[in-house]
Amino acid sequence: MPKYLLLIIVALPCLLAQPETGRPYIRNYLPDEYGATPQNWAITQDQLGVMYFGNTSGVLEYDGSTWRTIPLPNNHVVRSLASDDAGTIWVGGRDELGFLQADSSGRLGYVSLLGKLPADLGKIGDVWRTHYHNGRILYFSTLQLMIYTNEQLRVIKPQGSFMCL
Repeated sequence: MPKYLLLIIVALPCLLAQPETGRPYIRNYLPDEYGATPQNWAITQDQLGVMYFGNTSGVLEYDGSTWRTIPLPNNHVVRSLASDDAGTIWVGGRDELGFLQADSSGRLGYVSLLGKLPADLGKIGDVWRTHYHNGRILYFSTLQLMIYTNEQLRVIKPQGSFMCL
């Protein structure tokens, strides 16, 4: 066997191998794996790298190995998420808005801000966008804009509706 043919046979697997450099690792998870419905509406990440997903079943928390569902009152859907500079996860859902807060054991739970809204406001609708900007949390529903700052919620009602931000 000629030495060039031997070199080609030995080197061929290396030449055909596709380098992994620069290719992101992508892993898809099925609903059976994360234990919730297949509809995910939003995603954010905290300062420690923990991922949070707005799901029809609530907020899904994923630390890289374990999935956990954090439900909203009345099992409402989570439509939007945002994280701020302090690492707080802010949540917007169907007729619901609030944030995640750790209990005495460090486990996150949902805290609703509905009690800070005017009593005569009625339903707030789906909160499709939640944003953090300059120390304020902005919750956009199709019915109104709600701005949370200094533990106060201010409501701005448009003449039409908020469809996009």
